Amino acid sequence: MKKVLSMILVLMMVTALFAGCGQDEDTTGDDANTGSEDTSADSGSTDDSTDSDESTDSDSSDDEIVLRVAWWGNQVRDARTEEALALYTEMYPNVTFELEPIGWAGYWDKLATQTAGGSLPDIIQQDYAFIGQYIDKGVLADLTPYVESGVLNLDDVAPANLEGGSADGGLYGIPLGMNALAYVYNKSLMDQMGYDAVDPDWTWNDFETLISDAYNEHGIRSDAPLWDDPKFFLENLLRQNGKSVYNEEGNGLGFDTTDELVRMFTILADNTEAGVFPDPQEIAQKTTMEESLFVNNETLGGFIWSNFFVAYADLMDSELELTVMPNDEDGNSGLYLKPSQFFSVTESSEHKEEAARVIDFFTNSIEANEVLLAERGVPIAASVRDGIKDSVSTEVAATFDYIALAENYATPISAPEPAGASEVTKALKSIYEEVAYGVTTPEEGAERFIQEANAVLSAN
Repeated sequence: MKKVLSMILVLMMVTALFAGCGQDEDTTGDDANTGSEDTSADSGSTDDSTDSDESTDSDSSDDEIVLRVAWWGNQVRDARTEEALALYTEMYPNVTFELEPIGWAGYWDKLATQTAGGSLPDIIQQDYAFIGQYIDKGVLADLTPYVESGVLNLDDVAPANLEGGSADGGLYGIPLGMNALAYVYNKSLMDQMGYDAVDPDWTWNDFETLISDAYNEHGIRSDAPLWDDPKFFLENLLRQNGKSVYNEEGNGLGFDTTDELVRMFTILADNTEAGVFPDPQEIAQKTTMEESLFVNNETLGGFIWSNFFVAYADLMDSELELTVMPNDEDGNSGLYLKPSQFFSVTESSEHKEEAARVIDFFTNSIEANEVLLAERGVPIAASVRDGIKDSVSTEVAATFDYIALAENYATPISAPEPAGASEVTKALKSIYEEVAYGVTTPEEGAERFIQEANAVLSAN
């Protein structure tokens, strides 16, 4: 994050990413990789209690303060955010808000224009893909002083939750919700087969043993790992060995051997050939979640982003369970927590401390989160997760438990993807399918991917 990017570059990168994502205005930025973050269709009940932190006096005293707050989202998010901010004003009548919600499609263009014109709001919602650019430009305030003073209390937040908003010793974004890769499996089928629940300390060898036994002993197949985006499969294997998909400069891959690629392709090829994974032609015919083999109880489980769990659970009568991705044979985890989005305070704000206090309210107030109901993802404060469990559906509560489990296995998140990453992802997906069809060997696929990916990245 040492380079200062020009506004033209910001606009180009934002436009390019948006074009690649095919993003709908009614979804979050994180949806491009992980699906909808709206996990809170069940509004549940609320109570009038607040947590102890809410009694802190606003440092603004009787001064009238107006804070501008900008975010992207949808009608549900807009309504809940407005209600939560109204609750803050009810507590501190001298603080009012000017709200600037907008759809994803126009949000980043507007933010870039405001950056250029020096007219950014006080609080802005940020995405992991772009926060580094805004940090580099010096437009986001370091929130560390407000953490140290106690205005922004992060005592109840696991350090892994804060990695994504940190840079060069500073803290520039507080996640509004978290997400993580997970293994979802049909516990009802596991019980019928007489299998124990998956131990979160399992390994990739344990995974292969489980799916092989389920097929050979009971005829139950399993989903091919991360079929829609195998980059996350590769990333997990690399991270377990201290490697990354991309190098720090973003002009090449972050590894120079084929070990992890061959391992990934071999797991795919061997289990597809054995019938443990469905034939790729069969997978291609299932174009919706409702049609998927897993939803129709034809596969034991697969790897998903945790925020998809609610959608699967809503479609199925079977009992489902979530656990972490398999570790390597030495117990090393490749898991990380991914922020759904952040709240950041802008450097130009005249009321940074009050803005930090608002973020503290979103982070730690049970009453505020009884309104927000995890719409942006799983809350980062453990006490908030516990405090609103009775107000969300059983399925949403299960994602709370999963993130609490994942915090124990999570390692620091990788750097945001460089330019050309979408082409690299496309190349890997193409080769992954060829391996599944048996037209390319794991070794051939690994060598070809490295060549194609480095050719794309070398232009950076």
